[in-house]
Amino acid sequence: MMVCGSSFQGTGCGISFHVDNTRHYTPNDNILRPLRDAVSQEQIKLQKYQKNQEIYNSTKSFPVPYLQFKAAREQEDTFLTVPTVYLLNSSSTSTSAKKDDSLALLRFLLQEKRNMKYFSMLPNFIEFYMWIHDTFRFLVEKDSAVRIKINDLMSEERLLKRFDYLQTSQLRGLWTRVKEGINVYISDMKQTIFWDCEKIDIPFQKIEDACLIMILSKSEHPTDGYDYLFLIINDIVSKYNDAVRKIALQVSSRKSTELHPRLLIHQGHKNTFAFNFCGYFDFDALVETYWCNNEKKFDSVALYNDLVHDLSLSGKLKTIMNPLACLREMFKFKNISVKEEGESQCNDIAFQS
Repeated sequence: MMVCGSSFQGTGCGISFHVDNTRHYTPNDNILRPLRDAVSQEQIKLQKYQKNQEIYNSTKSFPVPYLQFKAAREQEDTFLTVPTVYLLNSSSTSTSAKKDDSLALLRFLLQEKRNMKYFSMLPNFIEFYMWIHDTFRFLVEKDSAVRIKINDLMSEERLLKRFDYLQTSQLRGLWTRVKEGINVYISDMKQTIFWDCEKIDIPFQKIEDACLIMILSKSEHPTDGYDYLFLIINDIVSKYNDAVRKIALQVSSRKSTELHPRLLIHQGHKNTFAFNFCGYFDFDALVETYWCNNEKKFDSVALYNDLVHDLSLSGKLKTIMNPLACLREMFKFKNISVKEEGESQCNDIAFQS
């Protein structure tokens, strides 16, 4: 026998009863309906909050204009504060500068500003590509490369099994730069890159989620499957070479020379305009220094001349040689006749000596 309110915690009527004689309990969903509605409303509020939070976070990287420069609105007496660089196209610039079109280079650099960020990532991407294909050649089975996550492969614990502490520290730093750069590029490109006119979708949002085989050159041609790291390198090199050719027309540069992609990791990038441009982390601040207060206009010609000098545009511009011919190499997998036993051997196969 059981007593209502006494056999279990809680309150009850105190009547004794036998479990076998009790009626089947039918839950009353109507009682829970208001609660479910309230939960649904709170979920909608949470989604709105998260969306607003994303918008707020995106404003943190929004360029704040310099307050000392204002542009008059058309047909209004009020003034609109704008970033300094946009004033280069306003009436404050000199007529001769517009006639000579010396601002064309500045406008082009502004348009290519995002791509410049990608260009600066190339040395790290190329170094990581070369290191992966050289270090693990003949050490990894194809089946294991499908299972091994890149993020696990580059963990400090695993790297220390094969490299000393100093090398591990350097490799971890390289991996951090590559990881951040690749993820930014994938996000900005909406997980889509191109090989000539062929569209290629990247199956992961973050490189940490990719398995090792996805960044290896396992086939005769990059578009035959995987090889996403090389495809990203080739995509950025194409953008870079296109920018160099356009700038050469702007500055009437001499015929460009070619730079081997492998030399980019040996300070070869120091002589390329894109990596020099990355030093101008604040383009507004740079332009502001060329404001002539007495004449109330920008000295755009002087700015142009100094940019040509500082970015090494007056000499031969350097394009990057075809990565397919000068960088890519097919990965050599480990061939075995007898399958290794043990899960630990499978997990650590990449670090066998």
